[in-house]
Parts: sequence; C-alpha cells; structure tokens
Amino acid sequence: MNANDPDQQGLCLASAIYFEAAHEPRAGQEAVARVVLNRTHDPAYPATICGVVWQGHERATGCQFSFTCDGSLARAPEPRSWARVVALARNVLDNAVSATAPLSTGPLARALHYHADYVRPRWRVSMTEVARIGRHIFYAPPGTAPDHPQPQRTVALVSEARDGGPPLVWGLRVEKIAADAEEGRRSIAGMTR
Repeated sequence: MNANDPDQQGLCLASAIYFEAAHEPRAGQEAVARVVLNRTHDPAYPATICGVVWQGHERATGCQFSFTCDGSLARAPEPRSWARVVALARNVLDNAVSATAPLSTGPLARALHYHADYVRPRWRVSMTEVARIGRHIFYAPPGTAPDHPQPQRTVALVSEARDGGPPLVWGLRVEKIAADAEEGRRSIAGMTR
C-alpha cells in the first residue's frame, strides 16, 4: 500500500472507523474519523490519513490504533457494516470545511486521542476529556481549547480528477473502494474455506 496514494486515504479512514467503532453509534464512528483527520493537521503526527492510521503498526506495543497490530485485520469485514463506514468516510471527507481549519467547532475540534471506556491508559491523566460517545472517551491536549489555537498543518484535500470529472476529496472514489473491499472480502473468505 502506498500511503500517499489519494485513493488509499479513504480506505484507511474507513478501516479505522470499521475496526475501531463498527458497533458504535454513528456519532461515535464520526468521532473516530474526526480524531484521525485532526491528527493529519497536527505536526506531531503524519500528514496523511494512512500515515496516522498505520503509525507504529510494526510494534505490538506502539500502534496508535489497536486494530493495526492486534490481529483484527484477519477478520473479514461484515459487508453491510463495511459499506456503511465507507459511505461515512466519504461523507466525513466531503464535509471537511478546510484543510487549514479544525474539522469541527464542537467539543471534538481538538480531539487527538480516545480510548474504550473499559481501559484506563496512563496518558489520559495528562489530557482534557472532551466527549464520551458510545463506549469511547475522547480527549484533547491540555491548553487546546478554542481560545488556545492548536498548531495547524496545511494539507491539500481537494484535487482534480485525472479523468476530467468533478474534483476529488483525498481522491476518494467510494465505488472503487467498495469494489476493492468486496474483492478482498471474497479473497479472504476463499482462503478460510
């Protein structure tokens, strides 16, 4: 996978939503997506969605998103849930207001971290809790309330379609991602029979 390929960015976001929050309410899924996108704007994290999602995956204790290093990827996504999160990823990307502005003005505008409510990571005590949605608790770094602007990184979201069609956001073509996901699911299902 080429993390700089715009077509992969939507797939990486959908994967994070699915494996981190497939059984959460839609608001919880959107919040997970928001954390991923917020991190692309923060200089402490990679500038791409795929870079954020896969950061540290090569170390069992260093992954930013547990699904990238705990074996979850061996499970084929449930097709209906996968289709919903792919559509949600597209919606989130399509509605990103600006590449240089926070992705929301609500409590999640500065959220960079979250964890499930049944774990108690040490890092949480140094963060500001900003929301509880479903089984997840979301945090922002201290001092990043709206009156304390967070450093921003400029990331280009909109690009021209290579085929002369309408502009793409992160190059995301949901139809292609959905087809690739279905092909991957069939391939994985064939290997497990």
